[in-house]
Amino acid sequence: MKSTSKNAQFSSLRVVAPLTLALLGVVAFAYVALQQNYRLNANDPQIEIASDLAAQMSAGSLPTDAVDTHMIKVDPSKSLATFGIIVDNNGKVTASNMEMDGTTAVPPKGVLNASSLTHQNRITWQPQTGTRIALVVQAYKHDDNTGYVIVGRSLKEVEVREDMLFWMAAVTVTGVVLLGIVAFMMGRRS
Repeated sequence: MKSTSKNAQFSSLRVVAPLTLALLGVVAFAYVALQQNYRLNANDPQIEIASDLAAQMSAGSLPTDAVDTHMIKVDPSKSLATFGIIVDNNGKVTASNMEMDGTTAVPPKGVLNASSLTHQNRITWQPQTGTRIALVVQAYKHDDNTGYVIVGRSLKEVEVREDMLFWMAAVTVTGVVLLGIVAFMMGRRS
C-alpha cells in the first residue's frame, strides 16, 4: 500500500510541479513585458519633441525660439509636464523651461556625448533623490554651432503603475503556488 501511495505522490508531483513552474514562468514573462512596456512608452512624447527641436536647431533656430523660456518653469520633482533644455557643445544651458531648486539640472557630459545627429540617447535619469525622469537627448548641428536637445518628464505616474503591476504579479504568483500545493495534496489523497 505504501508503494502505491509513494507512486501516487511522485506521479502527482511530476504533473503539478511542471505546470506550476510553467504558470510561474508565464507570470514572470508577463510582468517583465508589461513593466518594460510602461517604461518604454514613457519616452514617447520626448522622442517626438527631441526630434522636432533638434531639427529646428539644425535649421538655424535660436535656442530661445525653440524652447519657450517665458512659460512657467517645469519642476519634474512636482510636475508631470514635459520640459526641454538646449545646451551647447560644452553642456552650458542656452535655453530651458525646466527648473529644480532654482537651477536647471543637466545630465552628465557622457549622457550628452552618447547621442548624435542620427541617434537619440534614451535613459532614466535621477537628478536628485526621489525624482526620476524619462530623458531623451539628441545632438544638433547648424554650421559650426553644435549642441544637444534634452527633453524629459517625470516617471512618477509610470512608477505608480509599475508598483501596482508588481503587487498584481505578487498576488498571482502566490495564487499559483497555493494552487500548485493544493493540487499536489489532492493528488496525494487519490
